[in-house]
Amino acid sequence: MIYFKILYNYKNKISQLRYKLFCIGIYYCIEKFLTKSKLITIDDEYHGKNNLVKSVLISYIRKKHADFDEKLIGFNQITKKSNAHHVAIETFRGEHKPNDILTEEHIWRLLK
Repeated sequence: MIYFKILYNYKNKISQLRYKLFCIGIYYCIEKFLTKSKLITIDDEYHGKNNLVKSVLISYIRKKHADFDEKLIGFNQITKKSNAHHVAIETFRGEHKPNDILTEEHIWRLLK
């Protein structure tokens, strides 16, 4: 998996790499909806690091959407009962095809 390859090879070379990779995944999930969304809720995956996650994500978003309103991003617990969880786990199990597949090129496009 590309995530683990990059994390293993660059964890001591790129500061806060784990959070940056998390934000890159979020970015590519939401990029098509950025101009249409009223609110974006992100799972509180890294409790206590929400300000960092939001800051990194905003920096990625503003590369293409300079006027994006950061107030549209919030955090909450996404439980196993949510539709998002069901879609993710069913895709992971191969019951659904993924909408997109991130390549190493996608990741480096934002990491650089």
